[in-house]
Amino acid sequence: MPYPDYGVAVGDAYAAVRVSSSMGQIGKPSQVRIGGNYSFEDLRNSPSVVVGAFNNKWTMQIMPELHFGFVEDNGQLMIREQIPAGRVWRASFRQPKQAEDDFAIVARLLDSKTGQFTIVAAGITGSGTEAAGEFISNPTFLERGLRSVSPDWQKKNMELVLQTTVTDSVAGPARVVAAYVW
Repeated sequence: MPYPDYGVAVGDAYAAVRVSSSMGQIGKPSQVRIGGNYSFEDLRNSPSVVVGAFNNKWTMQIMPELHFGFVEDNGQLMIREQIPAGRVWRASFRQPKQAEDDFAIVARLLDSKTGQFTIVAAGITGSGTEAAGEFISNPTFLERGLRSVSPDWQKKNMELVLQTTVTDSVAGPARVVAAYVW
């Protein structure tokens, strides 16, 4: 949920910083745009990494037509495989508002609705988003996760569902629990 008076979710901030840093390490220029400070025109003008799910309107507009999507059902937030009898992933909570296990989607779209190369790194909660950001910015985690994907993924669109275990409000390393390449 967007809370305009409360700033950016901590997990989103961690993910944005990690991704921006990794772009710099490989010599790619990057800009970090927070909250509502970017428009569809911005997304159309350059490749993008879109961070956050339910609190990011662009993620929610990009995801509905994809194989895995973020869904709110009767007030419960989840990731749903959008096929008949598709799988569902929900964050589990040990204490109110503290996820124990969280899930995220990392999507790589060669030509998204924006007409540009787009990456989505988004979790059900901020912890999932944090894990997704770490996953795509850590070469070891990314390489390990991509082993479960078909070998020709580099020329195709791809979605990965990640799972992370959260301890003391910190997301642990993510692992791939589902993948779809097209």
